[in-house]
Amino acid sequence: MATIQLHRPFRRAAGFDSVFDQLWRGFGPGPRARAAAARPALPLDIEQNDERLVITASLPGYEPGDIEVSVDEDILTIKAERPDAGASEDDEPAYLLRERRYGAVSRSLRLPENLDAESAESEFRNGVLAVTFPKVEQVKPRQIEVKASN
Repeated sequence: MATIQLHRPFRRAAGFDSVFDQLWRGFGPGPRARAAAARPALPLDIEQNDERLVITASLPGYEPGDIEVSVDEDILTIKAERPDAGASEDDEPAYLLRERRYGAVSRSLRLPENLDAESAESEFRNGVLAVTFPKVEQVKPRQIEVKASN
């Protein structure tokens, strides 16, 4: 049977990392554990210009029917759920390595007030969800003519 090994170019430094983590043990989670926990399950990019705000989410392996996008007041929520493709009751697969995510992921963001949530659109292509919010046209100041009275 073939053995699959992960490429770890800094394997020699792993011993130092474990010693460093042991030193941190009394002070809570170590820096590597905090960095891993800080990575969101649903990574996003947010970009804007004068006309719109676009939120892009990476959802590889999901289908459009697995994804739910909602706006409640000023909170945008993106939810996606994918069943475990390898799970079956008949035979349990013998994974050698399993890193792909299954199950539910969710992310919520507070939106700025200058967006038109009613006109928002979403598009899902090649595992990437893009939600576009047009910006509300700002109320422009207007000049009021002063008339002389008789």
